[in-house]
Amino acid sequence: MSLSTSSEGLALAVDIGGTKILAAAVDASGRVLAHTRVDTPAAHGASAVLNATRAALHTTVLALEAGTRWLGLGISAAGVIDRNTARVLDATDALPGWKGTDFRATFADFDLPVQALNDVHAALMGELAWGALAPADDGQHTTPVQHAVMLAIGTGLGGALLTNGALCTGAQGLAGHFGRMQLQWQGQWLPTETLVSGTGLAYLYTALGGALPAGAGARDVLAQGDTSRVQQALSEWSRQLAHVVANLHWAYNPEVVLLGGGMMDARQHWHARVQQTLQEMGLTQAMAFAQLGTLAGACGAARQVFAHAGVPVRKRGA
Repeated sequence: MSLSTSSEGLALAVDIGGTKILAAAVDASGRVLAHTRVDTPAAHGASAVLNATRAALHTTVLALEAGTRWLGLGISAAGVIDRNTARVLDATDALPGWKGTDFRATFADFDLPVQALNDVHAALMGELAWGALAPADDGQHTTPVQHAVMLAIGTGLGGALLTNGALCTGAQGLAGHFGRMQLQWQGQWLPTETLVSGTGLAYLYTALGGALPAGAGARDVLAQGDTSRVQQALSEWSRQLAHVVANLHWAYNPEVVLLGGGMMDARQHWHARVQQTLQEMGLTQAMAFAQLGTLAGACGAARQVFAHAGVPVRKRGA
């Protein structure tokens, strides 16, 4: 059974990550009218990932009524993305062979304008349009946020930066790669995501004498129970995150630091500790939690489609 659609047209969007691919049909009020989620066949290389993406997009299109007006294809993807050419300039080994992918050439048969951006950049744009950073009718937050930083804390650490209401990608698309910054731990300098991430919590736990299986993450640490070593690891993890927030406060002076990613599911274990550390540092930086969850990347990619088509976005559900 096909679904009815908006007369002004829809954005076809997809979020391509290391573990899942989520394709969606989104209208200008942020409503997801249909979506398809599949696992990412990352181990089989870029061609397999792109084929799975194509299949998810086709399934989503078929869920809508024939004759749907599609305004464009928006792609949210891991890696350093050139927004002008929709190419992957650089990527980690999480997606083998991903570097050099040309999205416009790959999806030329869809006959749609293609917009592409980094997945955390897309998540920030989605939250700005329809999530935690969108204007609300609460008498306090009625105008768009102009300056914000997003931290996506999951298996690793990603980020995005909003300046004067626009996404800041930097000279080479690297802005927001906060996981590559350096922090000090036990006398050595380490990439920030080595400490502040899901795997970072596992790293700290084992560095403090705990034992975990190879490839363990935050869930494995928390499964150890309320032990003194778990609490010590959580305290150090929270302290390191507070220092990241403090550095972003002084470097960018954001209105809000937006926190998203898988570690939000465990925030009851660390959020109060982060706030306490910031208070001890004399900082009152506003923090908020992302609201769109796994749809954030696809929604942000859809927002780029609407912007390119000259269609203004509306409040969610309006």
